[in-house]
Formats: sequence, C-alpha cells, structure tokens
Amino acid sequence: MTDEKLGIDPMAGIDADACTFWGDANADEARWLAAKWELMSASWAGALMGTDTYHQRDADEAGMEERPYLIHKFRQREGLTPNNAMRQGSYMEPVVIDQWSKITGVPMVRSNAMYVSKRFERMSCTIDGFITPDPEFQETPDLGFLEGSRDEDERADQQAWFWPFLDRLYSLGEEHGPGLIEVKWKRVWAGGNKTQAAKYPERFFATGPAAHAETFGCPVQHAWQVMHQMAVTGVKWAVLATIIGGFDPRAWIIEASDIAIGRLGAECAAFWKAFEHGANNDLHPG
Repeated sequence: MTDEKLGIDPMAGIDADACTFWGDANADEARWLAAKWELMSASWAGALMGTDTYHQRDADEAGMEERPYLIHKFRQREGLTPNNAMRQGSYMEPVVIDQWSKITGVPMVRSNAMYVSKRFERMSCTIDGFITPDPEFQETPDLGFLEGSRDEDERADQQAWFWPFLDRLYSLGEEHGPGLIEVKWKRVWAGGNKTQAAKYPERFFATGPAAHAETFGCPVQHAWQVMHQMAVTGVKWAVLATIIGGFDPRAWIIEASDIAIGRLGAECAAFWKAFEHGANNDLHPG
C-alpha cells in the first residue's frame, strides 16, 4: 500500500512520470540551498506569477519591474533575509501538521523531500508532507482546536465549513490517493496588521466556500506555491493548513488545474530563457 510507504519510499504517493526525487532537503542544507538557485522552486512561484508582495516590495525599492528583478535575484543569489517570522514558521511546521491531524482525525506524514520536474524546464519543489485520508479508517475529528463561540449554536455555525471540508478530504483520498500538505504559521492579519488586511482583502485568511474563489480556493499569497508543488509532483490535490495568530486553525483544499499548471510551466520556461539569453539592460533600474 502506498500509505504504508509514505515517509519511507520518497516516490510513494508521487507520480514517477512527472518528476524525480532529488533528495532530502535536511540531509545537506547547503547543497539544497544551492540547488534552489539552479531550479525554480515552489517558494518562488508567487514571485514568478506576480503575486508575491515581498518580491513586489523589493522590486519597487530597486526601481525595477518584477520579472527582471527576479532574474536579478537569481543571478546574484539574493534570497530573502531570514527574519523572526520565517524562523518561527519553519520551526512550527511539524506542530501545525500534528495539530491538523488531530483536528481532522486524518493521518499526516511529515516530509522534506525535494522533487525535480520531468515535464517542465528546471522546476522543483520541496514538500512539507502528505495527507492520507482513507474512508475505511476514519478517526474522530477533534473540533476543540477550532475557534468558536461559547454559545453552542453560534459555535456550530462558525465551524460549519469544517464538515464539507472533511468530506471532501475523504472523497479526494478515495479518488486520487494521498494529497500534499503545505503548512503555515501565520499572523492574525494579512501582512501583519489590520491596515494591510483592509488594503488587500483578497489576502485575508477568510473561510467559507466563496473565499478565494479566483485563486484555487486558498489565499492568493500561497495559491501558486501549492499549485507549483502539484505541477512538479503530479499529485492531484493538496491542503494548505494554517494556524493563525497562534490559536485559529484554518485550512483550504486546492485541486490541480491543468490550465494553471500550464501557465506555470510557460512562465518558468520564459523565465529561464530570459535568465540565460535576456538583454542585460533589462536588469537595470529605469
């Protein structure tokens, strides 16, 4: 069974026609970081597709367009400087996975495996883990972790999104097998404060079936990252699982889109063509 090999066989649950196993990101961090400059990893997908606010800020400060500045970052190996939020997020990844496994009653397997696409030019991803719902072995969910009112009726209404979410997990697991899980430890407001949330409402972590309908069902700043992971691995579905503000768990299901994956592949190919053959004057301000 695939589920029994998850976490042991790195290609268990992965489409072998879509990608190859590169290695464990934790085994040699220096080698992994170097590889990220030779391949377009999922962490750069938002910048590649023009939805990464941090990259937009950096490009504005440099007086450059976003795509030329992304090429500049790759040529100069200019990654984001690790800050406290990034360190906290990395440290809390296994905690978030464990908490969401308890909430849903669905087993989740931690992974740091990196994969390289066979279908798209120099595309890669490093996954957080797998989610393995099996309709024949359903565990009891623990909604005690979910935010809700003290009033029983209000609490049921606030948590009503969870049951269709859980049903869909089992439906997708039955149809496609394991999905990917991408976890985030987030602040309460998008961008870290209410002003940013008001300015960019599409980036707020709202719930419900209508939320983020234009970005595959999940918040825009992470939508392309998760789609990129599915483009590389060939996995048909994924869950973005978050803990917001340290106490508010929310999650979204993202299903693979051939149209979106095609766009990613095309943009990645255009990036590498410009990176290797583009005019140098594209990389200067002005």
